[in-house]
Amino acid sequence: GIRVKCKASVYNDDTLRESTIGEVLFKEDGLSGIAIFILSRHYIDKHTRIVLDLCPEKSQKELDEALLNTNIQESLIGYFPKMINYDLINRLNNSNKSIGYIIKNYDFTIIDTYGFKNAQVTRGGVTLAEVNLHTNESLIQKNMYILGEVLDIDGTCGGYNLHYAFTSAYNCYLDLCNKIRGVK
Repeated sequence: GIRVKCKASVYNDDTLRESTIGEVLFKEDGLSGIAIFILSRHYIDKHTRIVLDLCPEKSQKELDEALLNTNIQESLIGYFPKMINYDLINRLNNSNKSIGYIIKNYDFTIIDTYGFKNAQVTRGGVTLAEVNLHTNESLIQKNMYILGEVLDIDGTCGGYNLHYAFTSAYNCYLDLCNKIRGVK
């Protein structure tokens, strides 16, 4: 139930796919939140990882200098929520990296998703090559219209998918009106 605003990045096989700045929700069994929703379209398989920069406004060097020669556990109070501080300290104790590096590269390997039933973001659908994108009529079945998220199209979070759903419905409406009027 902890929320943190940070820079979140998704990697597939160590290749950066996308980054965003936004809220990440730490759940008991995983990560969620708007930043994770935005990055989720890049999930491929067990080689996908999320890397959080918990302090994007500071460089690793600035963090290391600020925390050098301090009691790191006490110094982190006020930076991040207590449970994240505990995990940062644990990661620090089990690595040869600096605290600045760990804060800037707080990484998680994705082992699974919450499944389709709980998905707020999905991808897939009818391929765009099978649809007239001006009218949304199927190119395979005349007088069948394919709209919105039934198509293999998605946008970033923030209402873009809803906008496309409404726009595709309006395109369909206009085409049907023109067919009724006999307009080509």
